[in-house]
Amino acid sequence: MHDGETARLVREFDWSKTGLGPIEQWPQSLKTAVELTLATAVPVVLLLGPEGTLIYNDGYRDFAGKRHPQILGMPVLDAWPEVADFNRHVMDVCLAGGTLSPREMLMVLNRQGRMEDVWLDLDYSPIRDESGKPFGVFVTVVETTQKLLAERALRAREADLARAQQIGGVGGVEVDLVNGFKNRRSPEYLRIHGLPPEAANETHEDWVRRIHPEDRERTETQFLDAVKGDVRNYVSEYRIIRPNDGKERWISVRAEIERDELGRAIRLVGTHIDITDRKRSENALREETRALEILNKTGARIAAEHDLNNVVQTVIDAGVALTGAQFGAFFFNVVDDQGERYTLYNLAGVPPEKFEQFPMPRNTKVFAPTFAGDGIVRSDDILADPRYGKNEPYFGMPKGHLPVRSYLAVPVVARTGEVLGGLFFGHADTGVFTERSERLMTGLAGEAAVAIDNNRLFQEAQRELKERRLTEKALRESEERFRLIANSAPVPMWVSELGGTRAFVNQAYMEFLGVDYEEGLVYDWRKSLYPDDIPRILKEQVAGESSKKPFSLEMRVRNAQGEWRWIRSQSQPRWGPTGEHIGFIGVAYDITSSKQAETQLRHENLALEDAVAQRTRERDRIWSVSQDLLVIADLSGMWKQINPAWVSTLGWQESELLHRTSEWLEHPDDREKTRAEIAKLSSGTRTTRFENRCRHKDGSYRWLSWTAVPDDDLIFATARDITAEKEAAEILRETEEALRQSQKMEAVGQLTGGIAHDFNNLLQGIVGSLDLVKKRVSQGRIHEVERFVTGAMTSANRAAALTHRLLAFSRRQPLAPRTCQVNTVLASMEDLLRRSMGEQIWIEFQRDESTALSYCDQNQLENAILNLAINARDAMPDGGKLKITTRNTVIEKTSIPGLELPAGDYVEVIVADTGIGMTADVLDRAFEPFFTTKPIGQGTGLGLSMIYGFARQSEGTVVIRSTPGEGTAVSILLPKYEGAADSETEEVQASAAPHADDSEVVLVVEDETVVRSLIVEVLNELGYNVIEAVDGPSGLEILQSERHIDLLVTDIGLPGLNGRQIADAALTKRRDLKILFMTGYAENAALANGVLASGMEMITKPFAMDVFATRIREIIER
Repeated sequence: MHDGETARLVREFDWSKTGLGPIEQWPQSLKTAVELTLATAVPVVLLLGPEGTLIYNDGYRDFAGKRHPQILGMPVLDAWPEVADFNRHVMDVCLAGGTLSPREMLMVLNRQGRMEDVWLDLDYSPIRDESGKPFGVFVTVVETTQKLLAERALRAREADLARAQQIGGVGGVEVDLVNGFKNRRSPEYLRIHGLPPEAANETHEDWVRRIHPEDRERTETQFLDAVKGDVRNYVSEYRIIRPNDGKERWISVRAEIERDELGRAIRLVGTHIDITDRKRSENALREETRALEILNKTGARIAAEHDLNNVVQTVIDAGVALTGAQFGAFFFNVVDDQGERYTLYNLAGVPPEKFEQFPMPRNTKVFAPTFAGDGIVRSDDILADPRYGKNEPYFGMPKGHLPVRSYLAVPVVARTGEVLGGLFFGHADTGVFTERSERLMTGLAGEAAVAIDNNRLFQEAQRELKERRLTEKALRESEERFRLIANSAPVPMWVSELGGTRAFVNQAYMEFLGVDYEEGLVYDWRKSLYPDDIPRILKEQVAGESSKKPFSLEMRVRNAQGEWRWIRSQSQPRWGPTGEHIGFIGVAYDITSSKQAETQLRHENLALEDAVAQRTRERDRIWSVSQDLLVIADLSGMWKQINPAWVSTLGWQESELLHRTSEWLEHPDDREKTRAEIAKLSSGTRTTRFENRCRHKDGSYRWLSWTAVPDDDLIFATARDITAEKEAAEILRETEEALRQSQKMEAVGQLTGGIAHDFNNLLQGIVGSLDLVKKRVSQGRIHEVERFVTGAMTSANRAAALTHRLLAFSRRQPLAPRTCQVNTVLASMEDLLRRSMGEQIWIEFQRDESTALSYCDQNQLENAILNLAINARDAMPDGGKLKITTRNTVIEKTSIPGLELPAGDYVEVIVADTGIGMTADVLDRAFEPFFTTKPIGQGTGLGLSMIYGFARQSEGTVVIRSTPGEGTAVSILLPKYEGAADSETEEVQASAAPHADDSEVVLVVEDETVVRSLIVEVLNELGYNVIEAVDGPSGLEILQSERHIDLLVTDIGLPGLNGRQIADAALTKRRDLKILFMTGYAENAALANGVLASGMEMITKPFAMDVFATRIREIIER
C-alpha cells in the first residue's frame, strides 16, 4: 500500500466495524481502487458501499481540513451533513451506473470550524466489482475557490476602471506607430465617438473619415507632423460627425508619443474627451460678451449721437448683428397720406430701394400689434402663422417683397408711453430667432427709445433752452431705462466713476453678492476676494485703470451662498461729451466650469506623466533584476549593452564583455554555428531556441538557450542558462539506461520455473531419504538412519545454496556484507583454483599489495571468482592461461561508456583467459538469465547473471571485455571501503543450544503450519513460554494486548499484513520489543544491517534449529 500519512491511517483503521469488513477480506477490485486512490496526487475520495463509506488520499485530507481524520470510514451523509441531499443524489446516480461532472459548483461547507463558500470542479464515476456491478463511487475534487474569486476580483477591477473612464468621460486610445497606425480604443472612446464595439481596432483612415470636413485636413496634418517630429506631447481639438447619430461633437485629445532611442515614434497613448458642452459654453460666453460689447458700444454711440438718422441706423445695425437676421428695419409710427401705411425710416442688410415701393401695411394682424405697443411678435415661420393672410391688401406682404420666414418685431415706446415705431427683423430660413433674441431686442428697443427721446430732447433744447429742466428730467428717465436694460442682463454689471466709486450696479450684481442697491454701490468687493488672489488683483486693477484701456481680470470671489466662484471681469472705459475719461463700465462672467475643466485636464496630464514615468522605471527594473541574460548588439554581433545577470552567470565584468563580439566566449565546437546564426539575424531572420556554450571566468562552460530578433540595425537578444537542464537530461538518460538494464535483470528473479529441474532433483533426494528414515525407524533399524538423514540434510543444504544464488542474482537475497580484503580472499582460494583448473591450464595470480578494502559478502565474492574461473576453463578446452588480478582503480564519469557506476575509487578483480572469446551477440546477452553457449545439461545460464546481481547489490558492477579467438577478461568492480576492517568472529557452534529462563515469552507468527510447529517445539524444549499466531492480524491483536512479550519471531513474507508491518505497529506500543524476522525471500530488505532498525535482526530460511536457538538467546540477552 502507498506510503503516506493517510495511507497509514487506512492501514490501521478497523474496517471490520464498517460495511466494508476487514481489509484481508476485501475483494481485489476494492483493494485496487484504494491503492489507486492513495497513489493519486490530486484530491480523491471513494464512497464505498450503499452508505458511501469514505476512504481518501492525502490530497483530500488537505481539502477536508479539521474534519480529518474523523470522517475517515464514515458514511458520506454523516461526514458532510451540510450537503447530505446532494451526496444522496450522487450515490443514487453512480450506484445505478451513471456519472456526474458538475463544474464550479458552490457548496457551503464546514471544514475549519466555520461555514464557508467553496467552489468545486467534481467528477463522480462508479467503481465496479469483478462482475461489473457498481459498488462505490470514485470522486475527484478540484477546488477552484481561489481561482474563481481572483477572476471575479479581476473583472471587478476592470469594471471599476471602465466605470471610472465612463464617469470621467475619458476615452483611452493606443496607436502602434511602427506597424501602420494600428489602433486600440477603450469602451468610453467608442461611446464618445459613436462607434460600435467591433470598431475598437479601427484603422487610421476610419478616424480621418469621421473628422468634420472643415477640420479634417488641419487635424490629420497636425497628427502626422507630431509623429514625424520630435515632440512627446500631442494636443489637438477638432470636430467629428458621429456615425451612430450624425451629430457634430467637439473632441479634445491629449496624448504622449513614445519614441525609441533614435527619436522615432513607436507608440501613442492618450485620452479623448468630449468637450462639446464646453465649446458651447465658450461660444455662448463669446456671444454674450459680443452682445454686451455691441450693447455697450451701441449705448455709448447713441447716447452721444445728436443725428436721429444715425441713432436709428446704429440701433438697426446692432439688432441685425445680435439676432443674426438677414435684414432689419425701423418704421416710424407715422401714417402716410392715405392713412394706411407706415413710414420706413432706416434699413439694414438690403438696399433701401427694396422697400421704397412697398410701404408697410398698417392694419394687418401681423404688423398692427407692434404699432399698437401690444408687445413682441415672433414667428418661427411667418408663412405658417395664422395671423398672416394671403388676400391683398391688408393681410399679407405685396408681391415682390423680400422673402421672409423667420419674423421678429419689437415696439419702440417712448417714456411717455407713446409708440414711436417698431424694430422689424427677418430671415429667409425658419426658426432663426429665439427668446434670447427677444430679450436683447427688448433692451435694444429701450436704448432706441432712449436715443430717440434724447434726440428729441436735444432738438428741443436747441430750440428752447428754457426747457433745460425738462431735458434733464428726460435724461434721468433715459438713465432709468438704461438701468432696466442692465438689470435684464443675466450677468453682473456696474458703472464706476473716477476714483473707483460706483454709480450703478445691476440686479445680477446684487444677487451675486447678496446685497441691496445702496449696499452694492459702496460694497468693498475686496472682502469677497480669495485671499491668495488679492495682491495680484489689486496690482492688475491699478494697471488696467491707469491705462484707460479695456482690461480684464480673473479672480476667485465668494458669492452670496458662500461658494468660491471663478469670475472674469471685463471693463470698458467711459468717456464724457468732450472726450474726457469719466470712469468704467464693467461686466463679470462666471467661468468656474471652464476653470474646473482646466484643473481636471491639468491633473490628468500630471497623472499621465506619472504613469509614463512609472512604466519607464518598471522597464528599467526588469532590465536590472531579470535572471535572464539580456543583450543589445549591432548587426555584426558586437555587444553594446547587457544587464547585470551576465556578470552573475558568467563571472565576467561588464567592461570585459562590452564592445566586442561573443566569439571569444564561445566553445570552439560552437563558434561556426554561432557565426552563422548571427549572419541570419543580420539578414532579418529571428532566432528561437538556439543553443551554444559560453565560457565562465573560472574556465568552465555554461549552456545557453537564445532568443533574438533584429530591429532598426540592432539585435535584441535574451539568453537563458540551461546548464542544469542539460546535466539533468544527461543524468536522466543514463538513469533510464541503467533502469532498463536493471529491470531486465530483476525480471528473471520471478522466473522460478527455469530451475524446476534442479529443485526436483534436490527434493527427490530429501523426500527419498526421509522415506527410508521412516521405513528404518518402523523396522527398528535405528543404526542405519544417520546415513539417510545425512543425505537429506546434504540435499537440503544444496537447495538452500541454490536459492541464495538465485536471490542474489535477482537482488532480493539479503547479503551479510562486511569489510573484505580481496587479496586475502584470493589467497585462500589459490589451492582450490589450481586443483579445479587441471594440468592444461596455467594459472597466474597478480595481486597488488596496496589493494584497498571493499565492503561485500565474502562468500558471494568467492563464488563469483570460482564461477568466472570455471567459465574460463571451459573456454580453453585445449589449454591456455588463466590470470587473476587485483588492483585499485579510479572510475571517471566518461572513462567507460554506458557504465552504471558513479565516479569514484573502486577495488577491481579481473579474471582473464586466452580462450575462444565471445562474439558481439554473445557479449550483449552475457548477463541474461538462462542464456548459455554450453551444451544442454552442462550449464543453467545463471552464473554470470548471479555474479552481476551480487556486484550490483554490493553497489558495484561487472564489465566484460572479449575478442573472438583472443580471450575474455571479466572485471568485478566493488566500491573502496574507507573505514577500518571488521574484527574476526568465531562461527556460531551448532552444538550448544542455550536454554531459556522460565519467565521469558516468545510470540511466533508464521502462516506455514509445519514450520510454525517445528519452531514452537524447539522453543518449548528450550524452556521458553511460546505464544502462537497463524497470521498478521491475530499476531497484532496479541501485541496490542497487555500480555508480557520478550521477543517477536515473525515471518516477514506473511500474506496481507506482513511481518514488517506487524513489527512497525507493535513498536508504537512496545518501544523496547526485540524482533527476529524469518525470510526465505527478502522483498523489503536489501541489506540486513542497512534497512532494519535497532532491535531488529533477520535469519534466512532454511536454518538449523540449534543456530536458530542461539540467535534467539543472543537477541534476548543483548
